[in-house]
Amino acid sequence: MFGTDYCFGFSTAITRSVAAINALRQLDVPPEKLASTFSKVLASNDQAVAVYAVEAMVDAGAKAVPLLKAALKEPNSAFWACVAIQDIGPDAAGTVPDLAAFVKSHDQVESIH
Repeated sequence: MFGTDYCFGFSTAITRSVAAINALRQLDVPPEKLASTFSKVLASNDQAVAVYAVEAMVDAGAKAVPLLKAALKEPNSAFWACVAIQDIGPDAAGTVPDLAAFVKSHDQVESIH
């Protein structure tokens, strides 16, 4: 069928990305290394994978704070870290100083995504 090559390839890529994110959930990886991986995942501009990664962080709640703090320093992941922080709410209070520094570093009106 015409057009199915793209659909199957896309589906496989999503499945592999989701599996990788699930595996990272189970590992005890230092936040700095995980933030770098998170940044690379988000660099693909695949919003479905990005949303899934954010959901994984939101599910982790306060445990995600070290990762979110590191992710705020990565250009490809800062926007998504802000989304996760908002969704986590008060349990992400530990990110406030880093979030304030991020906002201050982007004091001009510009797109961060």
